Amino acid sequence: MISLASCNEISEKINQNVNEWVMRYNSEYEDRKTTDYGQILFPENDRRSWYIRFPFEPVLSLDQQQQIATPLLSKPTVQQLLRRTPLFPQISQHSLAWHIVQFMRTAWNLPTPELIISVTGGAKLCNLTREMSNAFQQALISAVLTTDAWIFTGGTDSGVMKEVGNAIDKCRQKNIPCIGICSWYYTTDYEQLEQNRDPTTTTDTNLSEVTESFPLDTNHTHFLLLDDMCGANDGDWKKMYSLSKEDEHKSEIPRRADLTLKLRAEIEQEARKTTDDKHKSLIPIVQILVDDGQSSILTMCEAVALRTSVIVIQGTMRAADRTAEVYNMLYPSNSGERSIEEYRNRQEARKTFASEYKEMDDSIINKTNRKKFIDMMTSENGYFLINVIQFRPEVS
Repeated sequence: MISLASCNEISEKINQNVNEWVMRYNSEYEDRKTTDYGQILFPENDRRSWYIRFPFEPVLSLDQQQQIATPLLSKPTVQQLLRRTPLFPQISQHSLAWHIVQFMRTAWNLPTPELIISVTGGAKLCNLTREMSNAFQQALISAVLTTDAWIFTGGTDSGVMKEVGNAIDKCRQKNIPCIGICSWYYTTDYEQLEQNRDPTTTTDTNLSEVTESFPLDTNHTHFLLLDDMCGANDGDWKKMYSLSKEDEHKSEIPRRADLTLKLRAEIEQEARKTTDDKHKSLIPIVQILVDDGQSSILTMCEAVALRTSVIVIQGTMRAADRTAEVYNMLYPSNSGERSIEEYRNRQEARKTFASEYKEMDDSIINKTNRKKFIDMMTSENGYFLINVIQFRPEVS
């Protein structure tokens, strides 16, 4: 992929908007300037997508803190843990998520949507059959075209994100915003997206300590590349967890890319907010869970915590089927009409579930997400916002 400084006439105005926006932003935020942005040319299909790199300070969850050997008195950022220095947060009127959404609207000039669709699921492999894949893509396209929606995904060229990209490719002439929110250091060949990079220089890192990477999907229209500011070498990140060589390959070890999940949920929620004729309103949002494992569980937990409705596609295996199984066990009589009385009546079932899952340890639910999953499934938000749909693609 190639980073482009300028594009055709249609892109010139957006380039100008981006440059002006970045200059204003960087003058206000000296500690987290953004310097890498523009367009990506994908040789595979000769298409261009907008991208920008946003530095951010991730905050570890309580679950992640408990896995770190050093005792901590307060909720730390990754940089605090690496540097062991006090943090003096910059006071800002607006959150980073607010700035990112403003950038999308004013610099990228994305139109206000009528619906926001967040898709999470199989990141490496997606276990959908051909019939399921076709049905999923058709349903997604139908929903998008009838609502002028924005779509958010993890943005990589694999799993359910590739399924979304393939769906967008079938109706590219409609200019549907399909936005990948990715980890900068998990992006294959991210060095090629750095501005003013000396092509003769090489990165001095031990290859065994470099984070695994994934290519970007060529059919997404925009990419928000989130930089956790921990550097290209993954050694410092692994030291936080005191990992042995044997531990590094275990599925329950936290993944560095998961640091972006909280900010992703905040961006999606911020994108809902609109001001029209001095009246504030919220755009409807829904998250779709298809397949996958521990990271998608965390993505869903962050979304539900911010009151995003979730559609769980039962029958697509792994995280989706586990979530559907637990929800149906907790609330077997839920037929669409929900009430606080029913939620309260299922208190004993929730206690039993929490007791059974407090030591759960497999490839889907383990110490990286166990507490958040239990809290989500037993919460009022989980009861009212999670919706289970049995996936039955029609056979022609």
